[in-house]
Amino acid sequence: MRGLAWPPLSPLRHRACRLLATLLLGGCTMAWAGLDAPGHEAGVLTDGVAFSPPPADRGPVEVPPVRRPEGVDLAISLDQQIYDMLAEDLRDYADTHRLRVALQRGTCGQSFAGLRDHRIDIGGFCCPPGPEDRLPGVRFHTLGIASLAIVTHPRSPLGDLPRSRLQAIMAGTLRQLPLGADGAPVTLFPVVRLHCASRPGHWRLILPEEEQFFPLATPVAGIGEMLRNVGRYLGAIGYETLYWIDKEAPDLKILTIDGLSPRDRRALLHGSYPYYRVFNLTTWTGAAADPRAQELVAWLMQRFAARASAAGAVPAAELRAAGWRFADDELVGPP
Repeated sequence: MRGLAWPPLSPLRHRACRLLATLLLGGCTMAWAGLDAPGHEAGVLTDGVAFSPPPADRGPVEVPPVRRPEGVDLAISLDQQIYDMLAEDLRDYADTHRLRVALQRGTCGQSFAGLRDHRIDIGGFCCPPGPEDRLPGVRFHTLGIASLAIVTHPRSPLGDLPRSRLQAIMAGTLRQLPLGADGAPVTLFPVVRLHCASRPGHWRLILPEEEQFFPLATPVAGIGEMLRNVGRYLGAIGYETLYWIDKEAPDLKILTIDGLSPRDRRALLHGSYPYYRVFNLTTWTGAAADPRAQELVAWLMQRFAARASAAGAVPAAELRAAGWRFADDELVGPP
């Protein structure tokens, strides 16, 4: 009889299975000892986004032209964050300039695949590029950054959190709050979306490695699922950009971190607020370069700057003026 071929487990689910086995084998006291003690900290603080360095030689390279669908002038794949902020503007631009554009609402992974296979002119990412994203001939252009807010149930007793306390909650070393509104302890339920695991930034600013998150955290695949789960349980806690919270779940409670609000643009601009996304678009150099794509990206950067304040974001020009480090158009370091 042939054995069953199980799919590989992610590190988070692997830890969950190990913990479940421990509990089933009677190790409950050992596995959970001390986890509910208030003040038990995770003990790991990140130093900001670990940006991958751009290539030292940024000169032209030999790359094949883009293989667009027949009859298309520009092929574009945008992650869902950038798509929802800029797709309407992009379509207006295409109509005005009489461009036939194939536009996909996708993910960072789909943008990478389109660039790798030379099927798109422009890719959109909600993360800084990882080493594998630095394909020959691809250049990154940073639109800006946006606060990643920590959110919980509207009636949650959580208020301001030190970064170390948030890490303890997300790591599962702090499992209960002493008292809720009715005097009963509140069990905490981390909700996590550990997407783009090969790229720096985003959730890695909370805990740098997937293995450090609580094995029994609720994993979700999308933005809407994150917000719905946080709104479902009193002790739930998760994270998302202000744009999506305000659009889809405005009743959720947004927490301050070390006294700083994600809505404080000055704190975000000067690197004091610790959690944020980095939005990038790409263009090609060499034979794959198209002036129309380069002009469109420059225009989209202007549109993002115009919309940034309402989206809890800071555009690239303001970041540059505040001392953030850039290589050409790409953000590569904090102030």
